[in-house]
Amino acid sequence: MSTVSPLRREAATRSESVAHACSATRRRVPESLHVAEIGLDTATDREIWEYAAQRGYVIVSKDTDFRQLALVFGPPPQVVWLRVGNVSTGVIEALLRRSVARLQEFAASDEESLLVLSPVV
Repeated sequence: MSTVSPLRREAATRSESVAHACSATRRRVPESLHVAEIGLDTATDREIWEYAAQRGYVIVSKDTDFRQLALVFGPPPQVVWLRVGNVSTGVIEALLRRSVARLQEFAASDEESLLVLSPVV
């Protein structure tokens, strides 16, 4: 999943491609977790939301439901919405790597609830 050291928050996602990208990105984001690693792979969006909110995590997801939760409820938790559609793991990994500084800046803010990342076309 995804966020970055020295980010003070971690991220969670269920997307298979995001999970693979997370594993590949872990060298730069060592505190990243995938929801399956914490037993939430079958959890509802709301359960993941609550888990992340209680721990100060950042959720990284392609799921528009998390985007909507961030817009309605605000932080915590924060949400990084990957607006990527059906793309390869490599595209997601490159997007996350390219966005490390912005992810760190976003996670450091207590006021921002949503960061939208999309690949440059």
